[in-house]
Amino acid sequence: MATGAEFVEVRVHAATGEIRVPGIVGVGGVNSALHEATEIDLRRARYVNDNLADYLIPFCADVDQLDVILVPEEDPD
Repeated sequence: MATGAEFVEVRVHAATGEIRVPGIVGVGGVNSALHEATEIDLRRARYVNDNLADYLIPFCADVDQLDVILVPEEDPD
């Protein structure tokens, strides 16, 4: 299972209620695909791995190829 995050900019016109989405950025992590899993103790109905002490961190050696896509952005403000 892999996870990701979506960041969405949403604008709502105050008078008409019209919704516009001027931008979306989607990202995902290699760590969740390689190392993460939800472990549950079924007898106690509790998470076994519920803290960052046991969190595994991926390294560059874990990935053979990485494609980076830069999204051009203009911020007029």
